[in-house]
This record gives sequence, structure tokens and C-alpha cells, in this order.
Amino acid sequence: DPKINEARKKMAYLPKGAEILNNSVGAAPGALLSYENTKIFVLPGMPKEMKAMLENEVLPRLGKRIFLQKKLLAEITDESKLASVLNEALKKFNIKIHSSPKGFGKYIGIILFGDSEEEIEKAKKFMEAKGIRFEEV
Repeated sequence: DPKINEARKKMAYLPKGAEILNNSVGAAPGALLSYENTKIFVLPGMPKEMKAMLENEVLPRLGKRIFLQKKLLAEITDESKLASVLNEALKKFNIKIHSSPKGFGKYIGIILFGDSEEEIEKAKKFMEAKGIRFEEV
């Protein structure tokens, strides 16, 4: 087919095992990959195409989700000592954690992300029981 040039062939490449997502306003398809409990969406870079695919293909697959976060300061200066407790909490609770040092002081910033306030609070209490002191920000 003369319409299938090298650029169009390149647009048709998809990762192995990906589900093809329909692009109703352009030529390049999107893709959905799943890894463990994570969905990875690959969309074209053109804003008009990306927005249409987000609305028509991505959001319906995600459904309604509540996503909460709690910002805390951990009173500890050595992030490596905090790492084992954070890793335990990640395995035990349905949360995500972001940590970052706060200058040269005695605090490390912690943000807990989760689907429910209850799950975030359980994770916080678990870490406090392991000796981590928090201040809410």
C-alpha cells in the first residue's frame, strides 16, 4: 500500500503485549500495558490527540478513584535509616511514599499517597510504632 510509508510504520510500533488504544482524531494509536498492579498508558504527543484519547480511552479504564496525600516531616537526619521503615510500610499498606531531605536540618519531608485516609493513617501509625516521629505540615 503506497500510503504506508516509513513514518506510518514507525507510528504502528507497539510494545509487546500492549493493548491498542483507539485514536479517534489522528493516526498514531495509543497503548496500554499492565505491570503488576500498575497500568501504563502510552499516548501520542500531539495535544489534540492526547486529550481525546485521555477522555475516551484512559479515564474510562481508570474509573472513579479517590487519591489522597498527607504531607509530613520525619524528625530524622539520616534518610538511609528511614528507608527500611518506608520499605516495610510500602509492602504492608496500599500506599505510595515520596521522601526528600529538607536542607541540612533534622527533618526529611514525607508525602504519603493512598486511596483512603484510613490506609494513610494506618501506615503513619505503623511507622510511628517503628520509632519515626512525624510533624504534620
